[in-house]
Amino acid sequence: MEQLELFEDTKNNRFGVYLDFETIDRITVAGLKSYLDSVQTGLADYRKGDRWLHPDDIVHSEKAIEALKLILRDFGEET
Repeated sequence: MEQLELFEDTKNNRFGVYLDFETIDRITVAGLKSYLDSVQTGLADYRKGDRWLHPDDIVHSEKAIEALKLILRDFGEET
């Protein structure tokens, strides 16, 4: 599918959109990068003393950063 395709199912009162896989990948990468940036910023703020984090959140953030970088590499993104 090369173009955006809208659909309407009036019988079931549903509306939607079909997207090609490249568009879906770009949307997914954008969301993952945004989340990675948010987690990295929160951890950096904690390390600078500008933010408090629970010890469990620190561990989770560090693991999340590594996992997000791994997933983004699968999409061909440099992290």
